[in-house]
Amino acid sequence: MSASLGLTTELVAYLARVNPTEHPALTRCREETSRLPTARMQISGEQGAFMQAIVRMISAKRAFEVGVFTGYSSLAIALVMKEMHGQAARLLACDINEDWTAKAQGYWREAGVDGIIDLTIAPAAHSLDLRLQASESGLYDFGFIDADKTGYEAYYERGLKLLRPGGVMLFDNMLWSGKVADESDMSPDTVALRALALKAKADDRVFAAMTSIGDGVNYEPTSYSKRTKLIYGAGVEEGCVTILAQAQEGPVNGGFAGGRNTGRERSLGALTAVNPATAATTVQHMFDYPARTGVLTTAGGLAFTATSDGSVYAMNDETLEPLWTFNVGSYL
Repeated sequence: MSASLGLTTELVAYLARVNPTEHPALTRCREETSRLPTARMQISGEQGAFMQAIVRMISAKRAFEVGVFTGYSSLAIALVMKEMHGQAARLLACDINEDWTAKAQGYWREAGVDGIIDLTIAPAAHSLDLRLQASESGLYDFGFIDADKTGYEAYYERGLKLLRPGGVMLFDNMLWSGKVADESDMSPDTVALRALALKAKADDRVFAAMTSIGDGVNYEPTSYSKRTKLIYGAGVEEGCVTILAQAQEGPVNGGFAGGRNTGRERSLGALTAVNPATAATTVQHMFDYPARTGVLTTAGGLAFTATSDGSVYAMNDETLEPLWTFNVGSYL
């Protein structure tokens, strides 16, 4: 069975107990796939829960996936999107293997999400190009890439064009079972993953973060508001807070804007609004956080952020003064 890098069997079982309960179709997909010779290609249950949290946090309505396999990740994404948006949600699923995706379609039907998933059996770069040619640039909220590693750079570029400002794209296997840290490993897949990690870090179009969930996931967490024309970013560390917001719209080419507060005895959180035209911080609000945090989205004059204990904060998107909060349960 697939599990996150470095986790013991006991910890995997513990995470399964404390994370949100899997949909029965997810459980069946995971358990049946675990008996296949290619089971290592399936994401772990805890990674699926993390992805569902990200999809929920940004209220993703439209998503794309490159690399379906037997459908666990696409099912996890689709379940959350349909819960939030009903039949208006859409997931583009790209793969080249009809046998694996036939299994996926069975799980999708079982869960009742087959109607919101568009499966394409063709080279993914071509499938994404067709969507770009159909004027779908900037219309997607979320993307997940888990396919041929030497193709990651091509998927990265196409994915950025499909994503809206503030969208999130996840790349699986970025740690490659630790091989990326072995300088003697010059295999094509390992070299491609190292190259993408460095490219994303230096790319002034995104804010990229690497995390050891599953086999290493890379993601970008900011949100742009067309109403205020500001970009919102959030972050927290033990003893200090660092906020980074990327200038995703406007004339500024690259450069991060943010703030740091050091010397604190406890973790603090902050939501920061940045003017993308100048890359200058316009307003910042700091408050106590029990754990790491991320930006969800902006809507209706509010900026939303959340903590890993499941607390959601709503703030005025011009002043960032907190208006209300509620707890929806732990997602991360």
